Amino acid sequence: MNWDKTEATPTWERQEGETAKAYAAFCAYRDYGIDRSIQKVVNKYIEKSWSMSLLLRWSAKHNWIQRCVAFDSYMDKERQKEYLAQTLEISRRQAQSARRIQEIALERLSSLDPITLTNQELLRYLEVGMRLEREALACGTITSSTEEKTNESDIIGDRMCKDLLERSKRLLGLDS
Repeated sequence: MNWDKTEATPTWERQEGETAKAYAAFCAYRDYGIDRSIQKVVNKYIEKSWSMSLLLRWSAKHNWIQRCVAFDSYMDKERQKEYLAQTLEISRRQAQSARRIQEIALERLSSLDPITLTNQELLRYLEVGMRLEREALACGTITSSTEEKTNESDIIGDRMCKDLLERSKRLLGLDS
């Protein structure tokens, strides 16, 4: 985090010796984001009598550009943290759902009633549950079958899934 070396406050907060008006102008400039410009601040706040020359002086005196770089960097890190937290929550939720799907399929397999559910349907439940669990554990990334496998655990996992599906098909009498 970029902290002002002379104070314990972030550089994008009001600095020592910075007037309330100068700080308000900086905030207006900072909040434009990637499209920020002093001209935009002048245009938006012309009624405050903020001239281009005044804002240029304040910008130079109070290091607006460096402060905005620090602010942008901080905000990007905060967005990354939030994105990671959401990704992890989604992965956890999807893994729980996938396990539940598998439980349902396995429960139904153990008490298979051919009248209410076909073997093909049960096998489909199992296949979908296994695929969803693998996707959830991989944080939602799906590896295409045409992509080269470089991770040993991916190769082993694929072999285990294929073997389990083949055994399930044999047990259900669906050998092709």
